[in-house]
Amino acid sequence: MRAQCALVATTLLHSGAKFHSFLYTGSKTVRVNMESCYGGMSTRLQQRAVTKEVDQFLFNIATGDVSWIHHFDPEEKRLSMQYRHTSSPRLKKIKTMPSAGKILLTVFWDSQRIYMTEFLEAENTVNSARYIETIKNLWRRVCRVRGSTSRILLVRDNKRPHIARAAIEALETLKFEVLSHPPYSPDLAPSDFHFFLHLKRDLNGTHFTYDEEVKQAVTSWIKQRTPEFFIDGMRKLVLCCEKCIERQGDYVEK
Repeated sequence: MRAQCALVATTLLHSGAKFHSFLYTGSKTVRVNMESCYGGMSTRLQQRAVTKEVDQFLFNIATGDVSWIHHFDPEEKRLSMQYRHTSSPRLKKIKTMPSAGKILLTVFWDSQRIYMTEFLEAENTVNSARYIETIKNLWRRVCRVRGSTSRILLVRDNKRPHIARAAIEALETLKFEVLSHPPYSPDLAPSDFHFFLHLKRDLNGTHFTYDEEVKQAVTSWIKQRTPEFFIDGMRKLVLCCEKCIERQGDYVEK
């Protein structure tokens, strides 16, 4: 089920910097308040035609998430495919699994840059107290980089540490404006469908022996990202939200 209860997810879907809302009720999605500032006509956005107004709105968004980075993750099947003649024998491949060794990566970023990364060894966990400390560090970093203490739009999922009462109070105190996120929706989380997707795709097939090697590889990978990488990820958020509405709340895998 995409949602167990009704909630409103807000997304920007046109260049007038005005929100559309769509209501999740069970597994159904009902569009509400879908007026646009262009006479009620919703403007379809394509990546090559995103306006400056939308980019300015996306600039105000910060997003982040956590994900396990394994010491070894097998390549995707499509990446290990080889061209062969129709008469050539089919290659036999041994099924491989991710290694037991892993490290938890926390990352926060916006449409221009990485704000912070944190690594946590496998025996540790992220609870509400640790999340609150991370959020405080993020707020200080964002204010220092942007040179402003204005309200920060935050896109994050609904993991338990994120929605604990203490965490919500901390977010309100720090003037974060959390954009509603429907549960079980990694297709609407930029870190999942963009950042971690590309990171793991590039690291897959590489063997690491120690946690420190993983940290160095991730840090090096991040340094190689251009500003276009980050704005593309945020622009995809607009398109994913639009697809979600068009499909009446159905999961958008690709």
